[in-house]
Amino acid sequence: AIAQNPELRAALQQACAGIVPHVNVMGYVAAIAAYGDPACRRWARELCRELTANRDYVTREIQARFPAARLTQPESTYLSWIDFGAYMDIPYRFFLRQAKVALGQGNHFFTQGGHSFARLNMGTSQALLGQALDRMQEACAQAGKE
Repeated sequence: AIAQNPELRAALQQACAGIVPHVNVMGYVAAIAAYGDPACRRWARELCRELTANRDYVTREIQARFPAARLTQPESTYLSWIDFGAYMDIPYRFFLRQAKVALGQGNHFFTQGGHSFARLNMGTSQALLGQALDRMQEACAQAGKE
């Protein structure tokens, strides 16, 4: 996160203490290049377009494949939060074991009630996202969690 406002930056640093590691030197140099170098601005715009397309794709596919699931419409991130509570209690464990798809474990990010949530990283190709969603859907069908 980039916060130019000193008060906001201090609040952000306090909220992230112990959760988010500090940026290493390579990440810092990459951020300066991505946001400061005109040649990199085109890459950043293209990346944002691709991530937006992935977000829209995942939203459509989750709604079609898992109609009882609830998901967020993320902004400024390539991570989607999906509540699979209508299908199962701990989706992270189920999808890892049955579909071989590793999602983020919801209870790592919630103080209460996160067990039914999973975090899907959309920062990849739509082909890989499609494969993961296919395996997730098939695992649910085989387990009778439709």
